[in-house]
Amino acid sequence: VDPTGMWSLGLGFVFGWDSERGWHVGFGIAADLTDAKGDGFGFNLSYTWHDDGSNSFNIGSNAGFWFAYVNLNAGLSYSYNTYSGSVLSASGGVCFGVKGAACAGVEAGGSLYWDRSGDFMGGTAFAGAYAEVAGGLARVSGGYEMGLLGMEGRGVYAGGTVAGLH
Repeated sequence: VDPTGMWSLGLGFVFGWDSERGWHVGFGIAADLTDAKGDGFGFNLSYTWHDDGSNSFNIGSNAGFWFAYVNLNAGLSYSYNTYSGSVLSASGGVCFGVKGAACAGVEAGGSLYWDRSGDFMGGTAFAGAYAEVAGGLARVSGGYEMGLLGMEGRGVYAGGTVAGLH
């Protein structure tokens, strides 16, 4: 029972095309279990068949909780593709502000990568700062990302999102 309409559960089918893997079809399920105070968690699960012969499996979860003027958030995800291998990612952050209005914060996270035979390839880590308004309707962020444990590369990044457009 959800008299406030704050929770959602979805089941979907996907049909699409991308330049890397060609045509694909898949299905997924997702849930957003957030209460009226903006506290809660969500999860997603999907499976996709690709035209190039590969298959992908993804599972993820996230949580966020407000304590007075502080929001703590975290996410964890795992992806597997039969051609490219596995990725395990984690992130977290803290944002200071007024829930639903505006906040500014810091975030950090990283990913570990394995090839399709299970050999460890390396990792990446990032740290950044962000600001958002209207409960995330608009967001700007910037930070630094680097490769670790055998993965090369590093750099500064910046970006923004308004109403879901990046």
